[in-house]
Amino acid sequence: MNSDTIIAERIKQKRTELKMTQRDLAKAAQTTPATISAYEKAQKKPSIDNMKSLTCLLIGYVGKNLPKRSRP
Repeated sequence: MNSDTIIAERIKQKRTELKMTQRDLAKAAQTTPATISAYEKAQKKPSIDNMKSLTCLLIGYVGKNLPKRSRP
């Protein structure tokens, strides 16, 4: 398994965990559902900027669902 395949699988995994459609993620990332589909099939690699955007979106959505950590 190469890094392109791993990235593709992670994008799809996080999106589905968050119960987002490709259309939802595309809208949030200001791209098209076809582009998200191509990323998830490893047919296209996200640019560094797009990867940063996707990471922030997917991690940000996860972060909203996590409880706040209390300070010791």
